[in-house]
Amino acid sequence: MIVMMERLTIDNFYDYNIIGLREICRYNRDITSGFNNLPVIDLRKYLILKINEDNHLKIPPFIYNNKRCTSRYNLKIS
Repeated sequence: MIVMMERLTIDNFYDYNIIGLREICRYNRDITSGFNNLPVIDLRKYLILKINEDNHLKIPPFIYNNKRCTSRYNLKIS
């Protein structure tokens, strides 16, 4: 069975809360090693930087199907 994974982009970045973003960091530890312990603002800035550098951050189904990892509100912080 092939599992399709989504890719973290700017379009779906704000769909995930801090729990989801930390899980994404943990899953993509080859790119984001040790950065899941950053404060919220720094973690968001770091992940946006990685997306803009065209790194492929994968989102496995256990993250995007988990309500605990998704945001209730679509808040964009600049």
